[in-house]
Amino acid sequence: MNLNKNDIDLWAQNAAAIKNGEDLIKKKKFIKLSKTSDDILLFGECAGSGKDPYFVSVDFIDEKSPVFRCSCPSRQIPCKHALGLMYSYINGATFSVEEIPEDISSKRERIEKRQEKKEQKKQESKEKKPMTKAQKTAAIKKIDVQLQGIDMAEKIIKSIVNMGIASIDKRERKNFEDQIKQLGNYYISGIQTALMDIFILKDIDEDNNTRIIDQLTYTYALINKSREYLNNKKEDPETKIELANSIEEQMGYAWKLDELISYNMKEDDARLIQLCFYSYADFSRKEYIDEGYLISLNTGKLYKTKNYRPFKATRYIKEEDSIFSLLEVDELIIYPGAGNPRVRWDNFKTSPILKEHIEKIKSYASDNFNELAKQIKNMIKSPLQDKNIIALIKIDNIKRAKDKPYYIAEDKHKNKLTLGNISLFKEDLNGVLENLLSCDKDIVMAVMFENNIDSALLIARPLSILTDSKILRVLY
Repeated sequence: MNLNKNDIDLWAQNAAAIKNGEDLIKKKKFIKLSKTSDDILLFGECAGSGKDPYFVSVDFIDEKSPVFRCSCPSRQIPCKHALGLMYSYINGATFSVEEIPEDISSKRERIEKRQEKKEQKKQESKEKKPMTKAQKTAAIKKIDVQLQGIDMAEKIIKSIVNMGIASIDKRERKNFEDQIKQLGNYYISGIQTALMDIFILKDIDEDNNTRIIDQLTYTYALINKSREYLNNKKEDPETKIELANSIEEQMGYAWKLDELISYNMKEDDARLIQLCFYSYADFSRKEYIDEGYLISLNTGKLYKTKNYRPFKATRYIKEEDSIFSLLEVDELIIYPGAGNPRVRWDNFKTSPILKEHIEKIKSYASDNFNELAKQIKNMIKSPLQDKNIIALIKIDNIKRAKDKPYYIAEDKHKNKLTLGNISLFKEDLNGVLENLLSCDKDIVMAVMFENNIDSALLIARPLSILTDSKILRVLY
């Protein structure tokens, strides 16, 4: 079994769980440490707050998806006792070799049966069956409810525009918020959130009307596109879902992984490397969002991951973090959408990032800024498209812009691209760009694009820089 600290840290819920697990070793809380002869099962006893110790185990029968068990009352999986058990193992603590406990053996059998049912269900989902008459009736009924909600949403946004967002007082705002709250009954939570974002943007950045106008434009386009999409779907509930865009998810639909697999939205045996990572608070959803961007070494495609943690449940939902290893994933599930589609996976294995992996990433970088800019502009011109696309670029030369807070990157064809700060991030990176002035040619970096309306510039914000053997992250 190849177990390392990086893997354990990735399984941990958050930084506090890591610290608590390591503290158990420092305080010598483990009464007994055991393992099977093949090192696949670790188990032991750890002193707790009561008189009886907790029985804890970590089962690596599936190395990419270990099973964590503990008799403690914690709702975190893995709990600090399971983390401490694994940290003890990699730190070289003495584990006595014993047979598999009977209760774990029986639990393994139940897991195998559940896995068989899961595989059977996955196979059935690939063989999509025609909808029954009752299913069609139910689908049309739900669409009718959604269309009613969309009509309500359209009236709300037209009222906001007619009144003018700046002239809405507290009483009128309360009335709007009550109306938006009612949209929760119409299966269009995405549209509901988009409307609420208008007021939240006003609170956060009242002086920046551009962002508010963008949100109004996006919401109105989402309402119209959703109505068109649902009317077409109502005529034929079995019509194929538009996988090229994310309209279903933008309306508020939560995709099930089995559904996406049935549409073949996946990449088998994916090898992924994370290029950047950041977390932020979404006040309209009342959630923290952990967002990472990764590249597939097999295809060169750039994906994003999103982990949602409601404000009220942060203690019980795993907090994602930066990943500094190569991820090997059996089945990468890809959500519909253009740009940088969202991805998810169940099981993974990590290994060190090698120089050959860095070279592979560099081979996917664009060395023609004019062609890349056209592609980005075509993607973001749609009101419903993500406005911040990530891409890899190869730079031949960097210099300061005259009398402007920007830097100019040139490709080998002398095409120019503006490098600078964007509104999404508060961190100033002019110091980073200043240091790049003295770098050698052929700098490869991952950048996030933003179309700055005020300056009429397409600006690329560096997120990570690739050297010969490392990925230097500006955002992590």
